[in-house]
Parts: sequence; structure tokens; C-alpha cells
Amino acid sequence: MNSTDRKKVLEYAEKIFGPCDGTPISNSKAKAHPTKYYAVRKGRKSNVIVNTWSKARRLVEHVSGAQYHSFSTLQEARAYLAGKDGNRETASFGKLSQMEKERT
Repeated sequence: MNSTDRKKVLEYAEKIFGPCDGTPISNSKAKAHPTKYYAVRKGRKSNVIVNTWSKARRLVEHVSGAQYHSFSTLQEARAYLAGKDGNRETASFGKLSQMEKERT
């Protein structure tokens, strides 16, 4: 496939599935439309949106002061990163880990 064909395919895919975060889909179980979006304000990479918790966790785990939240729509995730989230409380990986420990 030449570069012109590849560009056309990518443009067509973006029309169907929306903008991509640049992360390649590595398994056949990946969903075309994720049920959740994870916005990372502060982490190993900041101001990014990913579509799986495993990706989000890798970005925020062991990062002091990491800020992130999950959303059901891409628009809500984008608003969170833009600071237009109505002062939504930000999750902290340390707090989340502590909550998980308390449940058990």
C-alpha cells in the first residue's frame, strides 16, 4: 500500500470511528467504540485520553499527584482536560489503591 492509499484509509477510518489517540490496537478483542474514556490530566503523559483502564493505569501508576478520571463520552473527557468539567473531583491513584484495599 502506498502512502496515498494509506492516508485515504486512515481518513476513512477516522470518519467512521472518530479521532484516534495514536495508540495502535493490538488485539482482536478491542472494541470499535469504547464504553469508557479515561482522561489523564497529569501522568507519565499529560492531557491524553485513552480507551482502556490498563492504558490509563500505566500512565498514572507511581506518578505523584497523578490526575485522571473516567467518562462515558469523549466530549466529557475533552471538557475535563480543558478544565470545563464543573470542578469534578479528580481521582488519585494512591486514593484508588487505598479504597481497593479497604474493600477487601
